[in-house]
Amino acid sequence: MKLKTVLIGAGIVVLGALAAVLAVDYYQRQPFGARLAPVASFRMPDTAFMLRAPQLVPTEKGRLLTGTLFRARQGEPLQLLPGETLDNQLPGPASEMRMRNDEAAARRANENWAATMKNLGHPGLASMSLNTPPPPRNSKRQFVATLESEGLVRINATLPWDGQHFFTLPGGKILLDSGVTLGGQRSAFHLAFVSDDGGRTWSVDGKQVPDSSRFNGFVSESDGFLVEQERNTLWVTRDTGKTWATFDMASAVWGDIPEQDRGSIAWMVLPASPEMAVGWSGRWDRLPSETRRFKVHFETGKPVDIRQVERVSDINVGHWNPSPKLMSRAPDGGVVGSVYDGLRYLDPSTWRWSELIEIPSMRGMKTSLGNVWTADGIWIVKVSGKSILDQLLYPRCVVVSATNYFYSRDQGKSWVPFTFAEREGSPSFGCPSPSSCFTVLGWDASTNKLMVFDPQFDSSGSGEFKLYDLPKSE
Repeated sequence: MKLKTVLIGAGIVVLGALAAVLAVDYYQRQPFGARLAPVASFRMPDTAFMLRAPQLVPTEKGRLLTGTLFRARQGEPLQLLPGETLDNQLPGPASEMRMRNDEAAARRANENWAATMKNLGHPGLASMSLNTPPPPRNSKRQFVATLESEGLVRINATLPWDGQHFFTLPGGKILLDSGVTLGGQRSAFHLAFVSDDGGRTWSVDGKQVPDSSRFNGFVSESDGFLVEQERNTLWVTRDTGKTWATFDMASAVWGDIPEQDRGSIAWMVLPASPEMAVGWSGRWDRLPSETRRFKVHFETGKPVDIRQVERVSDINVGHWNPSPKLMSRAPDGGVVGSVYDGLRYLDPSTWRWSELIEIPSMRGMKTSLGNVWTADGIWIVKVSGKSILDQLLYPRCVVVSATNYFYSRDQGKSWVPFTFAEREGSPSFGCPSPSSCFTVLGWDASTNKLMVFDPQFDSSGSGEFKLYDLPKSE
């Protein structure tokens, strides 16, 4: 009898402990903070293409939207691509003309292309045979779009998807990497498109873009740079991207260490002033680890050079993933960057990083930092948490049990939580909560609102771009 009583008591204790764990787990998984409702929505046009991986591209004249259109929806007839097909400005139009049995038009397309390339300073391309087939109507495409006042997204142009990136130039011009190599051969450069009207129209341009880069920035209207991480190379332009020259950063920053002993090197370079960029470099697979700060000088009438190399201890680039998605330029010229599960702020007056700023806690969960956005003195962060039950069941696995957002107006001293309200109707399949499925794109400076993409996993497959006001702090 005593044994039975002990077993029953033990069972009650176990069940009570399990119930407590489940209750805590449920509590941890619930979103908290103000539930934001959109103040404006912009729907993608109804096409047979799915939209994924949207991005917000800030420009001097507002903002652009970009992303990937791919795979026509099953059962739908193929449709013409929305917007201008920029491929028609690149090698390929002649082939489409020939498919229509219009040899005269094909010859004119060849002649126009040859004249264009010659005028742009690429005579080697002028005589090439343009036999590239026209773009498939259901292929994977990159789009460029703007928001219209009528609540619609206007797709202005598309081009073959090849991991394109944008460069916002001083004066309002926008440079778009075409992903097309010169002459159709493997090259260190891609041709580019340029827009002078905020991204509504585009034309092929004589500017070229290096085909492998991580960071980019312009320190003046004409001087800019790109960093090619894998080759420790700094690409420099002095004519707004028309021509580029390379600079061996490893020799300039780590020249006192034999090349075979340098190991893997990480780089981060940011615009600092009209004649200077500041950078950090770290050796992350050698002990002891070391980080050095340096300055890239773009002085008028002088060659670009790297000077003022010094060892620093305020940041360890070797253990920092220098991803632009986890960095944001603050309105005062400083930079907010993520380090491990915290943040650091770069003071633009000293170019020194602050001590680690802890990210907000999420009801006792093990947390990790996602993206970071800044605007008008506001810091916005996405934080993911691993609940108590998932920690017990999957101690060594990366599991996201819940996601929440926070913002701060005092550089991380205090945080205000928020999440997004459920859309009208039943939740979408595969999307347990808006916070876990919505994609925050960043701060829209033209409206002073937070822009979010709602994928809407329904039959349309297109989704909506939504604008939100941040909640007031208590």
